[in-house]
Amino acid sequence: MLLAQITAGDNGTFGNNPALKQAVLAAMQEQAPLLNHAQWYAMTGNADTIRKTDNLAGYGENRAVGTDFVAPAASADNTAQSDLRIIGGVLTTDQALERRGVSGKSKVMSDIKSFGKSVARHWMDQFINGDNTGQNYKGIKQWITAGRTITPATDGIQIAYGNSDTAKKSQQRFTDLLEQACEYVGGPGPSTVLVMDGELLVRLKTIARDAFQTTTILDYFGNNVPLTTFGGIPIIRGGYKKDNTTKVLAFNETVGASSDCSSIYAIRFGERADVTLLTNLGLEVKSPGMTGQSYKNTIEFDGNVAVENDTALARIVGLRLAP
Repeated sequence: MLLAQITAGDNGTFGNNPALKQAVLAAMQEQAPLLNHAQWYAMTGNADTIRKTDNLAGYGENRAVGTDFVAPAASADNTAQSDLRIIGGVLTTDQALERRGVSGKSKVMSDIKSFGKSVARHWMDQFINGDNTGQNYKGIKQWITAGRTITPATDGIQIAYGNSDTAKKSQQRFTDLLEQACEYVGGPGPSTVLVMDGELLVRLKTIARDAFQTTTILDYFGNNVPLTTFGGIPIIRGGYKKDNTTKVLAFNETVGASSDCSSIYAIRFGERADVTLLTNLGLEVKSPGMTGQSYKNTIEFDGNVAVENDTALARIVGLRLAP
């Protein structure tokens, strides 16, 4: 389910404000479009243990009549645990603004939408880059297992403009890598999304425009949302961190001798399957009333990433933008 579906309605907790919650969710999905695709599931407690798909590669043999198979496959108790982490924050709006002719309700609504967008950017950063320390998510960068990373060259690859043989080769290599990443995500279906930096997407659309399609879809709230796809797979921009300045998928990764690289992630989402997110009640927006001289509103939701199937996640590293 989408976070918005789990969150829908009034969960009955003290101070919960369903009207503000819907406004915040819409603002969050606008700022972090991955929320239109990421699959969540509701659970009870502080943590959940998912039984992971066993990697039973390398099995399969022939036998003669009257003999047994030599190397039977043994199922392992392969599990992964994710602890709930809380993302959110507190917004206060001074009531003195009302004495100066400002509508308190209008100001709170405007502020909390902007505040929700910042929380969404922080969630996107945690989903990708959370380092599993303290109260940070275990982001997908931490979940990547051995053999699930595609490195195009020792020092990465530059994607160049132009029609020279060198430029054309780098462009063709880049689109090949995207195809490879999509195929690399194995299982019952292909990738659900590709996540990359917006500047990288612009370069891709410039050098291989025919490989990409742009359409419009309706989000959970009925809003028209532009969507770019590659081979039918949605592409989501990594966007910016909560400061709205620092990129989530910045060009500061080191591959070999190059320190100006970024990554692309290929993900297949599922509900308590493949790559998924856990929560309990979803998003809560609470308005308990006045705190001192200010109206207080709190946004928070428990969540974390869990990977049930290691092959549902792949990463291309070493992607560089040549001038």
